[in-house]
Amino acid sequence: MLTGLTTLWVAIFSSVAVAPPATGLEPGKTVDVVRVMDPRTLELADGTTLRLSGIDSPETVSDEALKVLGDLVADRPVSLFYGETKSDRWRHAVAHVVLDDGTWLQAALLRQGLARVYSFSDNRIGVAEMLAIEAEARDAGRGLWSSWKTDVKSPAETPQLLNSFQVVEGTVAEAANVRGRVYLNFGEDWRSDFTILVPPKVRRQFDRAEIDLSVLQDKNVRVRGWVKRWNGPMIELTHAEQLEILNAP
Repeated sequence: MLTGLTTLWVAIFSSVAVAPPATGLEPGKTVDVVRVMDPRTLELADGTTLRLSGIDSPETVSDEALKVLGDLVADRPVSLFYGETKSDRWRHAVAHVVLDDGTWLQAALLRQGLARVYSFSDNRIGVAEMLAIEAEARDAGRGLWSSWKTDVKSPAETPQLLNSFQVVEGTVAEAANVRGRVYLNFGEDWRSDFTILVPPKVRRQFDRAEIDLSVLQDKNVRVRGWVKRWNGPMIELTHAEQLEILNAP
C-alpha cells in the first residue's frame, strides 16, 4: 500500500517533462490538446492557441497533415519547449511540442513530407535539427516534395514564382560584397537573374560561424524564403539558417 509521501513522489516523477528535442530549448508546461485547428495550430486545454514553431504545411498536403496531427495528439498530453520567442504577433504561443512517448511533432510531420522548415530570425533554436529531418523526406520524395508546386525549384524558375515562399537550389555564378551586403548571383545579369541578398546583420552570423560567403562562386546552395522582385527575382535572408551550403568550401 502506498503511503501519502510515496504517492506524492509518484505524482511528481510521473509529471516530469520529456526531454527537449533540441539543445537550448526552454521547458514549458505539459497540457492536453483540445483540438487541432490547422496543420500547425493546436488549441490547448488551458485556452492557449499554440503554433508549432519552425514549420509550415503547404496547401498540397494540408488535409493529410491535419489528419496525421489529429491522430498523434488525440487524448494525449503534450509538453511544450520554447525557443527565443514564446509568442507571435497575434499573441499565439509558439513552441516545439513533444508527446509523452518522446515523439517530436515537428519532426513527425517533416519526416512524412507533411511540413517543411519555415523559420524566423527571432526563433532559430532547433532549425538545424529540423533541416536534417526534412532532408530525409525530400530525398525520398515524400509528401509535398513529390509535387512541383512545393518541391525544390531552380533559379531559372523563380521569375514565375514572385511573392511566394520557395525552396531554391542552384550554383552560385558570382559572390559580391557591396558595402557590407553580400549578393549571391545565379546568372550573368544580376538585373534579371535570381539573386540571394545577405544583409550585413545576417552576414555577421555567417562570420561568427567562420563561413566566408565571398568564396561561394561555383558552389551549390539551397535557400528558402519569399521570392520578391528587386531587379530580378530575389530572396533576402533574415537569418543564416535560410541558406544551406551543399558543398562547403
